[in-house]
Amino acid sequence: MSARLAAVARQEAERPKAERPAMAQANRNTGPDGAGDAVSGAGVGAGIAREHSKITGGIKRDASSASQGAQRQAKRDR
Repeated sequence: MSARLAAVARQEAERPKAERPAMAQANRNTGPDGAGDAVSGAGVGAGIAREHSKITGGIKRDASSASQGAQRQAKRDR
């Protein structure tokens, strides 16, 4: 009884391993649905509109902040 139970458990454990490659192949495209339509020129979907657009000062401020962070990290890495 125990040997049979072990064999059945082993088969059940191996089954998902065999199914994973097929599932991965089927779910290969991680992009948004209908991405193929945009490539063919049919147009772009609805998407999400931004609440506000960044002005020049915001872009420069963000770039400056990122640069300062990178400089601090480089200083620590020395």
